[in-house]
Amino acid sequence: IPSGLIAEFVGDFSTGKSLLGLQVCRECINSNGVAIYIDSENSMNKSWASDVLKVDPKQLIYFVAADLEDTYAFLKNALKSMKGSSIPSIVVWDSLAATPPASIKNEEGSTMAAAARVNSQQLPTLLNDLRASNTALVLINQLRSKIGVLFGQKWDSYGGRALKFYSSLRIHIIRKGKVSSGKSAVGTKGRAEIIKSRICRPFTYLDFTIDFEQGITPWSG
Repeated sequence: IPSGLIAEFVGDFSTGKSLLGLQVCRECINSNGVAIYIDSENSMNKSWASDVLKVDPKQLIYFVAADLEDTYAFLKNALKSMKGSSIPSIVVWDSLAATPPASIKNEEGSTMAAAARVNSQQLPTLLNDLRASNTALVLINQLRSKIGVLFGQKWDSYGGRALKFYSSLRIHIIRKGKVSSGKSAVGTKGRAEIIKSRICRPFTYLDFTIDFEQGITPWSG
């Protein structure tokens, strides 16, 4: 995950995006760094993250997002406090698609273009703050079906085209199947495919296994 830049994990539901984001936070904490987890869905199980994924809850900075504008304000204040620091730092935003713009939350509008406008306004200045603080930002995003599309790519990611432009690394996470022991499911199989990269070769992929008892296993691949 590149420092000072934006990475995006995009995929369907139950593919392991949130789990991967938490494990990235864990590795940063284990490197004596600062990890911030922004939870828009208010669904993080702290005991599970601590017991299974070994994420230290005392070291993880946890923030529940109310809306897009509130989250961007929190991000800018956090990055400002870390400006010039040599300590490794990462922010995981889970998820962008679950964070409504203030206009929609206040029932002042109902168009999905509101989120795209906010992102296109905020991302350029946010990218400057990321560079100044040498902080990595991971945006977890979801897929949306394209209605009426019969040929070509039938899905798109949420939040507008600005995300695609400003992300230096985009990883598409796919669920390939499940892992069973007898009649019980003990995990899932997945694939992480790089669909955009400014830091390495794109269009490569890695197959991995998620164990329900310990997360993504280190011997996957």
